[in-house]
Amino acid sequence: MSQAILRTDSRDKAIVARVCHAELDHDSTLKLKSELKSIIASHPELPIIVDMEEVEFLPSIALGALVEIHLNLKRNGRRFALAALRPSIEEIMTLSGLNNLLQIYQQTDAAIAQA
Repeated sequence: MSQAILRTDSRDKAIVARVCHAELDHDSTLKLKSELKSIIASHPELPIIVDMEEVEFLPSIALGALVEIHLNLKRNGRRFALAALRPSIEEIMTLSGLNNLLQIYQQTDAAIAQA
């Protein structure tokens, strides 16, 4: 059995999904997307916050997956946020303009407080 990509932490106001891989490739991104969809379905009433503190490399396929999940949740009136991005990942978000689309927080606790 393969290792989970996410560890979840249920809080009163949100579900925090912590990414457990430093580098996401094609296969791990597909697994990330699948695990996020499962978490979303299991907690239909709570915002989803993805803690990316451990992520060092984020390919375009992973960016696309995060945008797709964000848009699906937004269509259903739900909140999706990213938190604890490393400077290199923040730079990718800024250069791609995704920082204007996705809610991004410096710290996971700040994202939870806004839930």
